[in-house]
Amino acid sequence: MDTSIGVLDSRLFLSKEDFAVWDCHTEGKGVFDGKPHFHDFYELSYFYGGEGTYTVNGVSYPARAGLLTLATPSDYHMLSVGQGKSLHYYNVIFREGFLSETVTSPIYRKRRPTVLQPEGEDRERFFAAMREIFEDYVRESQEYTPPLTARLVKNGVESLVIRMLARLGEGERGLSESEDETVRRALLYVREHYRERLTLPEVAQAVERSPGYFSGYFHEKMKIPFSEYLLRFRLLAAASYVSSGDLPLKEIAYLHGFRSFGYFSSTFKSYFGLSPRDYRAASRR
Repeated sequence: MDTSIGVLDSRLFLSKEDFAVWDCHTEGKGVFDGKPHFHDFYELSYFYGGEGTYTVNGVSYPARAGLLTLATPSDYHMLSVGQGKSLHYYNVIFREGFLSETVTSPIYRKRRPTVLQPEGEDRERFFAAMREIFEDYVRESQEYTPPLTARLVKNGVESLVIRMLARLGEGERGLSESEDETVRRALLYVREHYRERLTLPEVAQAVERSPGYFSGYFHEKMKIPFSEYLLRFRLLAAASYVSSGDLPLKEIAYLHGFRSFGYFSSTFKSYFGLSPRDYRAASRR
């Protein structure tokens, strides 16, 4: 099993700040190309050139100019670019808590992935908003982002996400349930109950499918067994507590659904390259 790409650690992409903004260029056969992954931060992207495929929670979309995506820590996603091709996009990543709960809460109640393909004037407005966020950020491109610049970026991202959710809400009116809704409901259930003794049959019952059908369908759509998805989700959630709090490590393990600290410690190290204790120490340097 390749765990080097399955779980991305925010420490590799964010310093002590809560966010970062880039103008990205991705080519086929790159480090992340075609490799599904989680990360413990949100990722907002606006594609403005090239072509590829964006897949989130088993649903694929053509990644082309105008596509706007928002991946949460609950979303298992990947970007695929064909050999000899490339993609260009603005990218904003930010930690949990960067945006207000009023803005992030509706994301988890949606019946579709947070993906929008605006057209016409809408497309131009979203592009201008993302470009302004990027320009505000790089104008003060130092190791430390001044508070006023950070506020500009935060306000810009929050406004863009609100507009994005409004457009998606309009498109969901009258939307009938599909098989993809099965996966979406399952992921929401995991997010709400991952601290408990969660089992595949329990989740299958919650989404009104038989365990056998749900197991096969989840694996087919997500390209990962349900048990592995649940493990990675728990590890990501636990990592944020390990790095940012003072709770005893054994208590963190128990709070995130691990009934054996030894198992938690060994799997944590296999994914993040450090034991929970060393991970905490490294996060505080």
